[in-house]
Formats: sequence, structure tokens, C-alpha cells
Amino acid sequence: GVVWRTIHIVSTGIRRVFRFTFVFSVMVALFLTLRPVGDPQPPPFPHFDKMAHAGMWAVMSMLGIASVSTRQRLLWIVGFLCFLGAATESIQIVVPGRSFEWLDLAADCAGAVIIAALAWRRYRV
Repeated sequence: GVVWRTIHIVSTGIRRVFRFTFVFSVMVALFLTLRPVGDPQPPPFPHFDKMAHAGMWAVMSMLGIASVSTRQRLLWIVGFLCFLGAATESIQIVVPGRSFEWLDLAADCAGAVIIAALAWRRYRV
């Protein structure tokens, strides 16, 4: 009755907040991955770039997955994020100081897929 409706309203409101933060995080990722870079600085440690890609896509995956309520939608989030990774890498070909890197794309998808795999059991059909 009343308790279930209250829980549903709260969870729906929280999902809306996560949806907003997911969209915002996608915009931040687009800015960070598509802005021209001047003189590239050496990374602080080996493979820093790949860890940054995986981490950024993992965060977007967490936010996106938290904003949906089914496994099917979870798969859409992961598919969208892998597509976003491929799109940003492809666009980087024409961005000064950037280039397409298969390993960056792999790191993007890995970050999204690992979080989805961890979240899979939380969702019903």
C-alpha cells in the first residue's frame, strides 16, 4: 500500500537524479576526449591513459545503470557507452593532438562492461 508507493516514488526520483548525472557525465566525457591538446605531457605512470579511459567509462556506466530498472535497459546503457567510445575515438582522428587508438576503445568498453557485469544480478528481467 502506502509504503510501496512511497518506496516507488523515492526510487523513481533517485533514478531521475542518476539519469541527470549520467547525461552530465557523458557531456564531460565528450569535452575531455574531444578537446584539442597542445603539447602532450608524459603520463604520471605507464598505462595512465588506459586507466583514465576505463575509469571514466566505468563511472558513466555506474550512473547510467543506476538510472534504469531492468537488465534490458542495462544492456542499452552498455551498448550506448561502447558506441560512444567508438564515436569519440573516430572523431579524434580530426582533432588536433588526438588520434584513434584501439586500446582506448577497448578500455572504454571494458570499464562499461565490468560495471555492468557487477550490476547484472541486481536487475530482474
